[in-house]
Amino acid sequence: MRPYVVRFVSLESCRGKTLIASSVITKLKIKGYLVAAIKHAAHSIDIGEKDTDRYIRAGADIVIASSSSIGAIYYSKWVDSLEYALGFINMPIIIVEGFKSHDIGDVIAVIDTPSEFDELSKNVKGNIVALVCSSEAITGSG
Repeated sequence: MRPYVVRFVSLESCRGKTLIASSVITKLKIKGYLVAAIKHAAHSIDIGEKDTDRYIRAGADIVIASSSSIGAIYYSKWVDSLEYALGFINMPIIIVEGFKSHDIGDVIAVIDTPSEFDELSKNVKGNIVALVCSSEAITGSG
């Protein structure tokens, strides 16, 4: 059985992807699901990286950080690919942050402004199934 994969993506960093994805993980764990998380690091991986730690604290059963040079499953020949990372996980639900250029799973777009969605939708492969606005100016919260 193939796992259900959902990706949280945004045009830029600091849009709330990790906060939203870790909240989803927590809710799924409360319901008794086995859940894994994959964090795509645009640059190198910092062992003390706060995003992967948030996924661990949210209850993810497995957390993988993937970058162009190394993976959190520390293989010296790591391949920076969602397909490769998925090969290490045998879980029914997998939460992925990043990997905009991959077409695996559904996509939740996290944006700060409406114009970001226009640009993001041109650059994201896959089926965008939801949109989350992280800006107070859009949501009206404060």
